[in-house]
Amino acid sequence: MAIIAPFGLSPLGLARVLRSSLAVYPYGSVMAFNLWGAVQGFWISDGVRWLGVPLYALGGGATLTVLCAIGIWTWRHPHASPHLLAATALLAAFVLPTRIHERYLLPAIPLFAMAGASDRRALWVYAGLSVVFVANLLFAYTRPYAETFLLPAWLEGTVFSVTGVRILSALAALALPAALAVLFAPRRRPVGSRPHRGTA
Repeated sequence: MAIIAPFGLSPLGLARVLRSSLAVYPYGSVMAFNLWGAVQGFWISDGVRWLGVPLYALGGGATLTVLCAIGIWTWRHPHASPHLLAATALLAAFVLPTRIHERYLLPAIPLFAMAGASDRRALWVYAGLSVVFVANLLFAYTRPYAETFLLPAWLEGTVFSVTGVRILSALAALALPAALAVLFAPRRRPVGSRPHRGTA
């Protein structure tokens, strides 16, 4: 309540604002390099059904499933890296749902960098997502309708071709299972090593 009070919103009012915002772009992905950018492309309705289920429901269900799995892991492993937990949850919230903006990936990136201090495998996720994020911003803000500037034709025909963009989106999507693998499979200690014990 304290967060929304300065805006004069009640919880129901906040729900109405969020619902209105979500209705603006009812697409799998407008320009975000995520799962739906990889498998569906951009500007395609998320009301399309797969096996009778609309994409927005599939994306929402997948997101809740992964977030619940992370929550259960957190409960069972209270000493897990908080940076890695938060980064992986934020990444899931970018990769899996529909109607996602490219900027929603940003909060996860510095958290993966911080997680790399305790597990260097997280740095690979950090590096890959950093490249994807920069490419996504460059793509999104150089579309003709964005009225910024246009990229050279050779770049549009290679990196930002339909195939190139699908590949970049797939890389972002694959970062999620990679992050989950780092989270759920902590690095093992070298054979013969012993846990550190404090002095008496």
